[in-house]
Amino acid sequence: MNRLAVVRTMLFVLWSQYCAVISFSSGSWRHKPTSIQLKSNQLKPVMQRSALSRPKSQMMASHGDADGHFSESIRPTITDRARTITHICTSGTLCTISSIDGAHNFPFGSYVDYILDEQGWPILLLSEQSLHTQNIQHNPSVSLFVQLPRSHQEQTSASLSRVTVMGTIDEVPADQLTALKLAFAIVHPYSEQIVDSSRFKLVRIKPEKIYFSGGFGVQATWVDIDDYQQAKPDVLAQDVPNVLSRVNFDKQSEIFLLCKHYLRLENVDFARIQAIDRFGIDIRVKSGEFTDEYRVGFRYPVNSAEDAKSELTKLFQEVWEREQGYFFADDLPPTKKYAEDILHDHQHVQKHD
Repeated sequence: MNRLAVVRTMLFVLWSQYCAVISFSSGSWRHKPTSIQLKSNQLKPVMQRSALSRPKSQMMASHGDADGHFSESIRPTITDRARTITHICTSGTLCTISSIDGAHNFPFGSYVDYILDEQGWPILLLSEQSLHTQNIQHNPSVSLFVQLPRSHQEQTSASLSRVTVMGTIDEVPADQLTALKLAFAIVHPYSEQIVDSSRFKLVRIKPEKIYFSGGFGVQATWVDIDDYQQAKPDVLAQDVPNVLSRVNFDKQSEIFLLCKHYLRLENVDFARIQAIDRFGIDIRVKSGEFTDEYRVGFRYPVNSAEDAKSELTKLFQEVWEREQGYFFADDLPPTKKYAEDILHDHQHVQKHD
């Protein structure tokens, strides 16, 4: 056994699971319940709209570009986001092809826990008695569906980003087996008693196709496998659920001010931060019948959860000062509308009928 490979794999998995965990419990944000709820309107990416369907002057410009050109540097790539989702999640739905009499060739979904290896391939611990294991013995083609957890009870599940990894079940290399067994037991402590049992086996999914959806189908697309394997999860990956729940409950008035002064939106019925990463925040805004999504970038990328909290505090402080008339600087953080309600098109059609 290659001991260097074992140690390397072990350190990587342990690092990826725990080094990004920085607590926000020392913050001053307090819990304030809210009764505002979001209607689950459907969204679609602005980039898919015809260039003639909306004047460029109505789109949010970024970095002071007079032509409205947008720099994607204030938002992680879809590949990075896909890798971050598979990193955050540690369980999902495994779909296999049924081999059971009376249900032959039907998709069979079951719950599984997993971790990732160095390449981002899902590592599963399967029981020889499980139906999905029996199915795999007949057909190794599988898919694993994972979705970000809700940050609060009122959050619509359909709005959450998700990833489907399609591939084949493969053997775990012998020189990685010991390290991955230890890593699996650390992430899923119950497995410590069974991971070495002859009735259980550690296997991996070799990705053939990966599909990403940003929630409500926003920016849904296939992800390049090679790019995914080289991508790294966002530095805030482990902290996102905790941060979102605190910010959306404690800073609701500041979020409305952010919409007013950064996004130039006056009649906002509902606003909630949907995502936070090293480049900025995504905001879902409901105004009248329509629900749209916007990006507000940090002026400087952050490298830790504490840095992200600091940048958010600066944004909230700035919009409060602008509201009070104390802030006189003209420069704004980079912003963009990246998805809008499909009802916009429906209303547009009605007006022309």
